[in-house]
Amino acid sequence: MNDPEKLIVVARVGAPHGVKGDLKLQVFTESADVQSFQNWFIHLNRSWQPLSQFSIKALGNQYVIHFDDCQDRDLAKRYVNAELAVPRKELSEPESGFYWADLEGLKVINTEGVELGVVDHILETGANDVLVLKGDKQRLIPYVKHVIQKVDLAEALIIVDWDADY
Repeated sequence: MNDPEKLIVVARVGAPHGVKGDLKLQVFTESADVQSFQNWFIHLNRSWQPLSQFSIKALGNQYVIHFDDCQDRDLAKRYVNAELAVPRKELSEPESGFYWADLEGLKVINTEGVELGVVDHILETGANDVLVLKGDKQRLIPYVKHVIQKVDLAEALIIVDWDADY
């Protein structure tokens, strides 16, 4: 699971900012300065592509990205909602021992041993993050201390205190 070549999504391109092709950048990392990353990739046309012709600048507590091939607001719109990632090896090891991306694909069982599904992705809701499971049905499980009992990357397993009927 801790593959150093694995790409970790660190940001998503947001709405245009101004008229010269800049775009807002929604940053997902808390501890790293996104301007320090060296090897960037962008998810466009359903594939990851190396990204080199761009610049990022801080505006207060936010970031703005500018792609060199976008000199106006209309051209920049093609990048809206694109995900940006860096290789895992560029990130420091998280305090929890894993990134959200490491949880995707893990099997989830409840404390009674009932398989609830596999983590498809994680939603950020503001109050708490939510595991979205795919299985016999889609389940939404809040990522909160009293629900998540154990995350075992070696076993590719998450144990939760969650009723199978939810």
